[in-house]
Amino acid sequence: MIKSLVVWTEEHQQEISTARTAYDERAAEEERLLQAPAALPR
Repeated sequence: MIKSLVVWTEEHQQEISTARTAYDERAAEEERLLQAPAALPR
């Protein structure tokens, strides 16, 4: 079981890296939006 997980991970390293980068970028943007001052209504 463990070996098959290791093999799968090795075979999919690029997709894992791409997905992680996309996730981190979305999370960082969300954090920036939460920290940005809210626009005041006019």
